[in-house]
Amino acid sequence: MKKILFGCVLACAAALVLMAGSVYAVSKDAATGIDPEAQKIVKVLSKANKRAGNVKFKVYDTSEEVTESEGMIQYAHVRTVVVSHPSGLWIETRGDRANTTLWYDGALFTLLDRDKNVYVQLKAPATLDETIDMVYDRYGISTPLADVLSGDIYKVLMDSVITCRYIGPGLVGELPCHHIAATQKNIDWQAWIDQGDSPQLRKLLITYKHLAGNPQYSVVLAELEEVKSVPPDTFVPQLPAGAAEVEPIPREEEDKSRL
Repeated sequence: MKKILFGCVLACAAALVLMAGSVYAVSKDAATGIDPEAQKIVKVLSKANKRAGNVKFKVYDTSEEVTESEGMIQYAHVRTVVVSHPSGLWIETRGDRANTTLWYDGALFTLLDRDKNVYVQLKAPATLDETIDMVYDRYGISTPLADVLSGDIYKVLMDSVITCRYIGPGLVGELPCHHIAATQKNIDWQAWIDQGDSPQLRKLLITYKHLAGNPQYSVVLAELEEVKSVPPDTFVPQLPAGAAEVEPIPREEEDKSRL
């Protein structure tokens, strides 16, 4: 999962989308290794995600930070997202630590810090997947919700999984969901997927085991809908008056201690 770094622009990343089938009982033996039924659920989701066209949704997320003086501190954000595969993305973030807007139109990647009225703009590849990788690999800029936006969610999730299993039924609010849990080297993640006819991710919880205090990132997806079309200017930057462009620092020139 991509980490965050962009000087004055902070954007939390992480999020996955899963899709579930029927409820499966899991034996004790399935607690180690990869449960074939859980693996099947992820494959079904990945195929469904590739078929999605224009999608709108909201995200409510919380992230934790361990401090020496205040202990564990939690921060919250709300993100409104419009995505059109393979080459359109708009994300507006409001919250405790970031108030940003992101546009990608198949040619330009633009990220605006609304609080400071500064933005970074980069020439981008023709697809969203390529662009997400490029801005992270070259500049350490993590696209919010990079994992959920991936064209191959199965690969994103399962390449580094050590264990993955179906836990059982669970609730997100009052919505009945399937509950999946997985472990990786540095993180554990849990996902709650609704049991409706068109299953969607409803909640995700990531625990960062390699960080002191094991902070967590939690995300809830809501109001997800597929739309036939979006206004053509949705993905075109709408920069406010007086916004100043800043040059991102290539990763090889960064102070690596900030990573």
